[in-house]
Amino acid sequence: MEGSASLCDSISSPVFDVTRISPNTIIFNTLITACANNKPAALVDDALDLFDRMQTLDDVKPTIITYSTLINACANAKPASRFQDALRLWTQMQSSGLTPNVVTFNNMILACANAKDKEQTSYAAELFDQMINAELQPNEYTLPALLKCATHGPAEVRSKN
Repeated sequence: MEGSASLCDSISSPVFDVTRISPNTIIFNTLITACANNKPAALVDDALDLFDRMQTLDDVKPTIITYSTLINACANAKPASRFQDALRLWTQMQSSGLTPNVVTFNNMILACANAKDKEQTSYAAELFDQMINAELQPNEYTLPALLKCATHGPAEVRSKN
């Protein structure tokens, strides 16, 4: 955040410096979740700053929870979805050797839906196929995300539902 201290700095520095708590994945995931769930608007940039800081530490590695939370924050960013950030995280997660789970797939499908772009909604259909091919069971969040794509996506997305 230009011109002012970010939430990342104002929260994480006291947590790690004043309390002398060693940074770990659980603390970073908690701070990232706090940013992602901030109301009325998620602090996506702060969550991504925390993620960047997390990756600079040798003993702290992002987990599937880290990526799922960040992808969800990008999917629900206001005023517009941050699809490209979500896609970058999705790709990075898989490159790091982590396998997407149902939650991660659902969040990525939601990012496609909220992008409100035909190319991204087509990608949602591909993600759903990958999810099924990975033998993951869709849950109560999968269909609403796919239906959201179908309301403004190409016919191929609508026909898969």
